[in-house]
Amino acid sequence: MVLWIPFLVSATENQSVSGLQELPPSVAAKQLNATPKELHLVLPPNVYHLDPAMGMGGYIRSLLGNVYEGLLEYHYLERPLKPVPNLAAAMPMVSPDGCIYTITLQKGVFFHDDPCFPDGKGREVVAEDVVYSFKRLANHSLRLVHFVRLWRLIEGFDRFQRDFGLRFKDYNTPLPGVKAIDRYTVQFTLTKPFALFPHYLAMPFTSVVAKEAVDCYGENFKYHPVGTGPFVLNCFDPSANQLVFTKNNRFRDKFFPNTSSHKIKHFLDSAGKKLPLVDKLVYHRPEHERSSEHLFYKNVVGVLEKDHLSEKEDEELSKMLTDADSLSWLEANGITPLQRAMHGFSFIAFNAFKYPLCLQKVRQAMSLAFDRIGFTRRFSKNLGVISHSYIPPEFAGHNEQVFNPYISYDLARAKQLLAEAGFPNGRRFPKFTLDVAYGEEQKKMAMFFANCMKRIGICIEVEQHHFPELLLHTHKGWHTLALLGWRADFPDFASMFELIRLPRVGGGIRLMADPFDALYDKAMGTVDDGERAEIFAQLDEQAAELVPCLLLPTTHNYAFVHQWVKNYVMNPFLYGKMQYLDVLPHERKLLFHETVPIPPCIARPGPFRHKFLSLVDMCKDLEERRALEERKAQKERAGKP
Repeated sequence: MVLWIPFLVSATENQSVSGLQELPPSVAAKQLNATPKELHLVLPPNVYHLDPAMGMGGYIRSLLGNVYEGLLEYHYLERPLKPVPNLAAAMPMVSPDGCIYTITLQKGVFFHDDPCFPDGKGREVVAEDVVYSFKRLANHSLRLVHFVRLWRLIEGFDRFQRDFGLRFKDYNTPLPGVKAIDRYTVQFTLTKPFALFPHYLAMPFTSVVAKEAVDCYGENFKYHPVGTGPFVLNCFDPSANQLVFTKNNRFRDKFFPNTSSHKIKHFLDSAGKKLPLVDKLVYHRPEHERSSEHLFYKNVVGVLEKDHLSEKEDEELSKMLTDADSLSWLEANGITPLQRAMHGFSFIAFNAFKYPLCLQKVRQAMSLAFDRIGFTRRFSKNLGVISHSYIPPEFAGHNEQVFNPYISYDLARAKQLLAEAGFPNGRRFPKFTLDVAYGEEQKKMAMFFANCMKRIGICIEVEQHHFPELLLHTHKGWHTLALLGWRADFPDFASMFELIRLPRVGGGIRLMADPFDALYDKAMGTVDDGERAEIFAQLDEQAAELVPCLLLPTTHNYAFVHQWVKNYVMNPFLYGKMQYLDVLPHERKLLFHETVPIPPCIARPGPFRHKFLSLVDMCKDLEERRALEERKAQKERAGKP
């Protein structure tokens, strides 16, 4: 038996946990009202650097948005999401052929004060800083993660990357496709019209960095972020228990938006306030698998997001979303649960270059034979969404009325289509292999799919791989079926439909569909949003009929927010969202009783129950165990001759 000792806020008066002193409630309340506004959060996992040009996941992007800014960003409250000016004074001026983007920078924007600048004062951002930031993306030492997006898109970027290496990383090497026209004007020249380019300008990898900072800190620049953003981080230590961002006192005049979509118009109470709204962000690194929820229940952490939870925390907290008693408990304790479908989905990829998956009716039959409701009940705790569309909610072009005829569970029709394809009751149908990554959950999902296919006479064998090996199989086209996932990099429907175009660059879905490909290429070269939306609606219909993959139910993302945190919006593309959040210190009450509050669904007996020990109980338990061991040792000594 293993004794698990949870993380607790100490009951000892002078002991501190994660930098918070334990004080009597009355004293603590006075301090909360007297001190600047602080928002405490959970530090995302797997954060090893803060360099925009290096490879990054969603966790790193959320931190980069505190320090760095790009030319564009996504509007915080308008839906569907669309790029709006950030460091740019206005949206780009686009040439009639859609290949030249001219952008004027805001004047009076300064880099953070830092020792890398003369006298430690950050200088004004100019057009040459944008040019330099794009040139850095071609630096071999930064792994060229984002260079692949641009090397054939920006004019001369491929030649620049070659010459840059030959000239020993000389940033004076000209880049024809990115030019500083004057001090505040930068011009991008593309090799072809590309509707997604504004989205690239809103992503963290195109953020503006200072050459002085890169030169000063060298390889350690990734630990010394110097940007223009609303918060300042003096030094980043990947092993530290805390990460503290302080308000940028030289941040330009940027204000909370005064327009929003109807569903979130209640956030307009903060309209017109100067950003950022809090003085300090304190990120706490979880010390064990339940640190995050304990800090949240203690009112230390203001927001708890699914992506920042351990597996056990996710298992328990997701259960609360469907438990009536727990929902009432959350409301009584001033906690708001938020849910939204993820911007992506899991799927069974079909390699339609192989027989008989090249037959459309076979793919349609397999989709109809898959029990999505049963899958959701078993693997998504009834929180999954059975999507009929490839376009996620909140994306431009999403239509709730879209109906996919091959999403419903219909064994009779599945058998009929399979017979029409030449395989009545699955006779003469070859045995398939489903490739999945290692993991117990992955294997269970794969076996669920195999059991569904068995009902129409299709035999599926499951083969597990290490994830890099799985990617190699799908890249080379060695697979027949593969269990994969996909998340959009930007809030545009093209990010989802490029799945079907991935055979050109090595993806799990392999399908020859010339009409679909031609229509997709047309949409990508169309700058007009209305025309693109019409084209992608047609693509959605074609994809439903083609069945290039078997769509699994979309899982939900969720978050829990205390009532003293204001303006929180769930959206993975709002990288700089912390500047919009506010806290009400007078409503925040740190809990100083010894036992962590327990939600009803966790406190009730059952598989989700666990014991929260108070500090006093924990000490008593240890003392009793030591006394028992000492008595046992005395008896053993007494029994020896």
